[in-house]
Amino acid sequence: MGRQFNRLSARSVATVSKPGYHPDGNGLYLQVGPSGSKSWIFRYSLDKRAREMGLGELMLVSLAEARQASLSCRKLLKEGVDPIEERARARQARQLHQALSVTFAMCAEAYIEAHAPGWRNAKHAEQWRSTLKTYAFPIFGDLPVQNIDTPLVMKVLDPIWHTKTETASRLRGRMESVLDWAKARHLREGNNPALWRGHLDQLLPKRSRVQKVVHHPALPFDEMGAFMRDLAAEIGIAARGFEFQILTAARTGEVIGARWEEIDEGKALWVIPGSRMKAGREPGPLGGGWSHTEHPTRHPGPSLGQPGVHLGPPRAAHPGPDPYRQSASHCHHRRGYDRHRHRRSRRRPQRVQRPDFASVNPSRTLIAGASQTDLT
Repeated sequence: MGRQFNRLSARSVATVSKPGYHPDGNGLYLQVGPSGSKSWIFRYSLDKRAREMGLGELMLVSLAEARQASLSCRKLLKEGVDPIEERARARQARQLHQALSVTFAMCAEAYIEAHAPGWRNAKHAEQWRSTLKTYAFPIFGDLPVQNIDTPLVMKVLDPIWHTKTETASRLRGRMESVLDWAKARHLREGNNPALWRGHLDQLLPKRSRVQKVVHHPALPFDEMGAFMRDLAAEIGIAARGFEFQILTAARTGEVIGARWEEIDEGKALWVIPGSRMKAGREPGPLGGGWSHTEHPTRHPGPSLGQPGVHLGPPRAAHPGPDPYRQSASHCHHRRGYDRHRHRRSRRRPQRVQRPDFASVNPSRTLIAGASQTDLT
């Protein structure tokens, strides 16, 4: 009978080319693939279950090293330990050991850097950094991300949950996202200690029960006609822009950035590009104060970037107060309206036909005296 182990030699391993399994003994095989690639396989059975464990490619693992690896596997089997599962546990232990050098602050910065390009507003990244640096980092910023647990998260949230509820709620969500990112990167394991549903909601009261929602004050609807007549009497592109904003129920930034090519006069349709919308590209109907049979005046005039024009580019282009918002506020004040009491609500319906204000001043053009560049 031929020997049952050490059946292969260095020469036979180098020269064999027939695809298949070539036994060396004691469960060790040289596997030759159809393309001629060679690797080591340890085949065994545990609890009546046949398994194969790769030991590495021939170019990386020699015959002697493969025999030593198979011997280690047989010793584990003798103790009733599955070699494949033991190797997985060892790999996970190494990853967790490496994670001990990765702090929560490092993970937070990596998360922000990874997601910031997808955020619409550049200020979001700074807001993330500011809240985490102010509240979370002093508690566990320098701790390994694997060590962050529920008591530490509660130590951050408890002092501000009842006094700064909105900030605390956003902070909790940001901590949850960072910890989820760390888990996806195999830097921590276990449940997320900042998870709300089914976890922190059992330890903290709902935000709505701690801080009552107070809506922004808005002008009563029955006073709108008088206000629109007063606004129509105002002179200047800021007043016309404010009138246009009310009729379309658009956001201030959408009105400031509007261009004539976005407006289809024949259909009385203003299509706002997605770059100025919170989500996607949304066409919105113009208000009833501008009929599609009328044509907005496009007399030559100064561009918004020139001095003396109140309606201007977005706030980032101006170091001081936003000129459009300032002028709109003055329109309120000069006509005797309390700008704090009669401020337009930010809650607006989407793609809903606006009230018809044509009776206010049906002959008024959309933006009197504005050039095509005046709305940029």
